[in-house]
Amino acid sequence: MLFYLTCWTEDDGIYSCGHEHLTIGEALECLVPDGKSFIRARDNGRLRSLNEAEFGVFLLEVGKGILKGKG
Repeated sequence: MLFYLTCWTEDDGIYSCGHEHLTIGEALECLVPDGKSFIRARDNGRLRSLNEAEFGVFLLEVGKGILKGKG
């Protein structure tokens, strides 16, 4: 199963929102635009960075949010 997590860094480690977002757009709802948060994919139980296609979706979704005044 593939889902997305919003993660962020703190001085003592990396944390996640704990939600199993089905889309990158949903995961963006948990993203805090402070430069410390990012989205990772959990693909069949393994965490990984977004691939090239997913990163393209991420950029499009961020652009939509900025146009709606969410960024």
